[in-house]
Amino acid sequence: MAEVSPYAEQFRAVVLDNASMTDGLNDTEAQVLIDWALKLAEQVGANVADDADAETKRGSLTRFLSGIGRMVTRRHEHPEPEWATEKLQGQMEHSAVIGGPTISAEQITALAAAINDHTLSNMDVLQRILAAYSPSEPPITDTPEPPPQDETTSGLRKFTKKLGF
Repeated sequence: MAEVSPYAEQFRAVVLDNASMTDGLNDTEAQVLIDWALKLAEQVGANVADDADAETKRGSLTRFLSGIGRMVTRRHEHPEPEWATEKLQGQMEHSAVIGGPTISAEQITALAAAINDHTLSNMDVLQRILAAYSPSEPPITDTPEPPPQDETTSGLRKFTKKLGF
């Protein structure tokens, strides 16, 4: 069994103790955010250098996760399009401190549009935000292509098939 970093456990506790992260979310939304946040907390905790680094990252992780919850739950209170963009840009500062993923200007624009789209459910918006901040998975390949054959080998196979071998 792999050894778990003591900081990883501390950071998991930060998630579980962070009530502001899920304020205003329904149970299903909150569970999705908590599950995602626990994985992130383990990754952040595994990359902590020392106690001072842990303190800095702990504060940024708390603000980062609470910021996600606030963007989802308070988006209806802020009809101005700049609000979502400003919040997402602020999130980038916390993500950088915790060693989280950065999102591009195009992703910020797309997320801001989703946050400002009041026809989308909170769950849809939450899932889009979490997807943007999640590392992309490597593409799944069915089966590897066989190596290319030179004409001599393929010709020999055709010839041996004709002979019945």
